[in-house]
Amino acid sequence: LDSDYFSFQYNKDSKTYFLDSGSVVAALALPLENSTEILDLCAAPGGKTLILAKNMREDAHLTSNEYSKDRYIRLKNVILEHLPEDVSVRTKPTCFDGSTWCKFYGEVYDSILLDAPCSSERHVLNDPKYLAQWSPARVKTLAIKQWSLLSSAFRVLKQSGFLLYSTCALAKEENDGVIAKLLKKFSNVEICEVDFEKIYEKYPNLPKAE
Repeated sequence: LDSDYFSFQYNKDSKTYFLDSGSVVAALALPLENSTEILDLCAAPGGKTLILAKNMREDAHLTSNEYSKDRYIRLKNVILEHLPEDVSVRTKPTCFDGSTWCKFYGEVYDSILLDAPCSSERHVLNDPKYLAQWSPARVKTLAIKQWSLLSSAFRVLKQSGFLLYSTCALAKEENDGVIAKLLKKFSNVEICEVDFEKIYEKYPNLPKAE
């Protein structure tokens, strides 16, 4: 495997799962210490859910959502194959449109991870197939989708809860631009800093982003 991949194993008896190190950092950056209700809003293929499940409290519950039916099936299998039963029973896979989540739930989650669908420029630079799919219009379309997901997620977040938004895109429109809209729309948003050094101290084998 490439050096930027991380091998996850819940315990010595669990099946190993390999995931991108950036996904690991995103999941580890979400505070879970005081969280009993956790949401992974765009969860497939499932690696970030495994990291969250490993680090959540023993009395916590994790909802792992994926809109695509095919990807949801894969997510469900990842949870069952890589988590022990006492943890998988507290990890619920669902298949809904995350942008409409706020229509069905109130402020119920302590911590939410939104690793949003994006234009994935890293893949664009390395793969002709993804390059052929990329266009400025695609960035604009995805930014609209990302905003709908982020605004929905924020509406189901408890007061003083934590919402982590991440992408693997480079475009400002898909990152700072989306966050700026949230700050403009909601007056009670506060930006928190992430202590990445603590993450790398806890997981010394985790490849660092350049």
